[in-house]
Amino acid sequence: MWQATIAVYNLNAPTTQVVLKQGMKVKLEAGYMKGPYGTIFEGMLFQPTWERIDGIDYKITLYCLAGIKELTSNFASGSIAAGLTQRDLVARIASQSTHPFEVNAEDLDSTQRSSRGEVIFGQPMDYMQDIAKFNGPTFNSWFDGQALNIQNLASNNTAVPTLQYSPATGLIGTPQQTQDGVTIKVLLDPRATVGSQFQLLPGTSYHQAPLQPGSKDFPTPLDQNGLYVIAGIRHVGDSRGNVWDSELISIGYNASGLLISNP
Repeated sequence: MWQATIAVYNLNAPTTQVVLKQGMKVKLEAGYMKGPYGTIFEGMLFQPTWERIDGIDYKITLYCLAGIKELTSNFASGSIAAGLTQRDLVARIASQSTHPFEVNAEDLDSTQRSSRGEVIFGQPMDYMQDIAKFNGPTFNSWFDGQALNIQNLASNNTAVPTLQYSPATGLIGTPQQTQDGVTIKVLLDPRATVGSQFQLLPGTSYHQAPLQPGSKDFPTPLDQNGLYVIAGIRHVGDSRGNVWDSELISIGYNASGLLISNP
């Protein structure tokens, strides 16, 4: 599930009582004045906490989650008729749950149909994860914003990348090679989403992953074209300081095992 920890300083008491209620919708937008600027989180307030800093400033911390009601505090039950495609199945489970939710599952098979019916009884999340695993290691499921995504992370390998990064276009420091791709840090970029593709432009230097003596588990080779798909994102911003960046955990299209990280 998508998580966010948001700290707000010196919000007056009347406003706090009006706007902060458990279960309320929280939408956080961030970026730079000259762009890019946009939504980096949208979810539900799970728990607010209050504290006083240095005897002067009041700090309210909002612990937020996206998908907790739909995926963990939810229940799906009923009979599913035969003849449904995988897309039909996930849409039916989502719509018949106690708390219905949207599903983006364009990568699932829409041609083959099930030969028999099925009884659904349990958490929708368990069924969605099983369907994703059934389609192979390149499929993953995650709740991003207000919809559940079931996507083939290796399907976005196109000649035109969604984003391009270099030291001149927001790349901070040196990309770190990982077991299945690279981890990079860029100036805070709300355009980066899980499943989208980016390209590290030619001439980019990498910090290669160290090899372990005697190990047969070698890291995935760096992509010749610098193309990677985002599998996890961590945005960090501080209007009272200088930190304002995004960490992108990515995988290569020839990775040995595609495992998604929590955004």
